[in-house]
Amino acid sequence: YWLALSLWSLAGLVAFMFATTFWSTERRLIILSLIAPLSFFNIALGQNGLLVAALFIGGLRLAKSKPIFSGILIGCLVFKPTLAILLPLALLIERCWLAILSAAATVIILSALPAVIWGPSIWQSYLQQAVPFQQQLLEHGTGLFQMMKLTSFMSMSLLGFDNNTAYQVQVIFALVALGLVASYAMRRELKGKLDGLDITIFAAATLVIIPYSHFYDMTLLTGGLLLICKECTMSNKELIFRSNMFGILWALPIMGFLLNIFNLPIAPFILLIGLFLLCHIRPQ
Repeated sequence: YWLALSLWSLAGLVAFMFATTFWSTERRLIILSLIAPLSFFNIALGQNGLLVAALFIGGLRLAKSKPIFSGILIGCLVFKPTLAILLPLALLIERCWLAILSAAATVIILSALPAVIWGPSIWQSYLQQAVPFQQQLLEHGTGLFQMMKLTSFMSMSLLGFDNNTAYQVQVIFALVALGLVASYAMRRELKGKLDGLDITIFAAATLVIIPYSHFYDMTLLTGGLLLICKECTMSNKELIFRSNMFGILWALPIMGFLLNIFNLPIAPFILLIGLFLLCHIRPQ
């Protein structure tokens, strides 16, 4: 077990570092990847956040240069599809048609494999048992596990509101996030690739939109911030650092978890503000 866990953790960390820095020789970026709070917590908890971030970020970064491989990476996110909810839009913005086709083919193949191996009833069981269980856990779960969810739905639940109200607030947050991304996309010029700012915006918007995610899923955001450090011009860096938003977003996963514990569940609101500021940094 310990060997398997060690290999799993190491594979996730290596994949994450490769997706964010590739073969960068900038020591500060490598150090930031290693000391990122979520690098530690994903390894400590045996979670998949590093791997998910690697697929998400690597898929978007390679969408133009290696579209077939990009589509395979993105298609592999079918095991956690909510975190890939905005990736079709991201690929459409850059008109990455081959990457879209590759991703669709990967999703079809990976979805068909369980039915081939275990029979079609496996998907019936998933829809009839697993999905209702996840909904039950989201709406009626208790304990520390709920504190790990940094979504507007969970914030409202922790504040004592009923599920209907929590869902309504979640929809409002999601619509605002979609509006910000749409506005950014319309103002954005075709760059020939999706850069760090683009990826960070799509990562932040995804985390605002979905009602069911945990603090370790915010590794998507951590990776995007690393790319901004690597790619953006000094003027754009100054805009981020002067607003203090870079540091806040960097610490938000752990800070939000602690705020939930102390019944101050404001992480989704902070994330939405961060998304707004990111969307109004002029692309380089």
